[in-house]
Amino acid sequence: MSRSALYRLFEPTGGVAYHILTRRLERLSAALRNPVEARSITTLTFDHGFASESHCSRAFRGTFGLPPGRYRAEMRHPRAGTLGQPLPGESAANLMSAWSRALA
Repeated sequence: MSRSALYRLFEPTGGVAYHILTRRLERLSAALRNPVEARSITTLTFDHGFASESHCSRAFRGTFGLPPGRYRAEMRHPRAGTLGQPLPGESAANLMSAWSRALA
């Protein structure tokens, strides 16, 4: 497949660069939710393919509504009174699925 054909395939979903950025952010958010992940935010930023911390932080905040450090803290220690509320980056469908699994 040619490069131009590949780029045309990704055009309806925002392009190749957008797809790569989205995948990096998904992987980074999974690492930040992982309670055994001990690497620093800086290390995770570069390990997930970002060229700078500022670019990562802006993209992460734009997608998940929080900077990476606060997102990690929220995932590890949810605030009191938010039980049953979706966490940042979590959909209502995921919340319902987790709730139904907890009932079983």
